[in-house]
Amino acid sequence: MLYREVRWQSPIGHTIDLRFERFTSLADEHTLALCCQITSIDYAGPVEVHAGLNGYSDNEGVMHWEWLDQGGSDHSIWLHVRSRHSKIELGIAARLAIVGAESESTLPIGFQGCPTLVTTFEIQPGQTVTLEKVVTVFTSATHQLQPSWRRKPLHNCPVSLHCSLPMKPIGKRFGR
Repeated sequence: MLYREVRWQSPIGHTIDLRFERFTSLADEHTLALCCQITSIDYAGPVEVHAGLNGYSDNEGVMHWEWLDQGGSDHSIWLHVRSRHSKIELGIAARLAIVGAESESTLPIGFQGCPTLVTTFEIQPGQTVTLEKVVTVFTSATHQLQPSWRRKPLHNCPVSLHCSLPMKPIGKRFGR
């Protein structure tokens, strides 16, 4: 598991702590997850988070993927691309769960090659909200990509992964 903690201060002085965790499942090689914990230190108000899938990876300007299809609904998005060189297809699906927000709104948006979930919620000082993005990845090299790959793997994942480590105070050593 990889994690990173950041204390961020806005230009007008509001402070939040961010903790990011990334890990892969040892039980299922096709499942990955990212958790983001947002803790308000002194900010009360709206927060907007964008969680997407990027089909435009490149090396020094050389694009690797050809876009085939994408979609989204409720708290899930998916992307279907094909390698320009090997012609191997890649299917990626993601589901976003939000824990600790009184009420939230999540909508799928996105331009071609970058489906995205946009989540908005209110936060209060001392409150922690956790966003858990579960991703499944399949390729035509190991699976026949039928339309069901877009949904089935995500339904088999736990509803909430609960980030493994509690948020701890970051302190001044990380700066602002």
